[in-house]
Amino acid sequence: MLKAIARTLVTSVMMLTFGIAHSVELKGVRAGMTRAEVVAAVGEPESSGKEEGREYLLYLVCQSNCAAKSYENRRHDRYLVWFKDGKVDAVARKDAAY
Repeated sequence: MLKAIARTLVTSVMMLTFGIAHSVELKGVRAGMTRAEVVAAVGEPESSGKEEGREYLLYLVCQSNCAAKSYENRRHDRYLVWFKDGKVDAVARKDAAY
């Protein structure tokens, strides 16, 4: 229990300090990386696009039932990797798991 609280506290401090949230699967993504570096670190995105002049990559991160044969039975969170001037400036969970 104490370890979980400590981890949560450390994660919160890191998010406030660096302005970037990471999932376990996206932990290799750092501010300042190029698109090519992100893809090399965590693989091809599910999709990509532009919004308000900023590029983003969308990643689906499995949270539960990951071994399920049917894709529909898996539970995923969506993460957006945002770029400004060709470099990562934010990583954020898009919405609740689905």
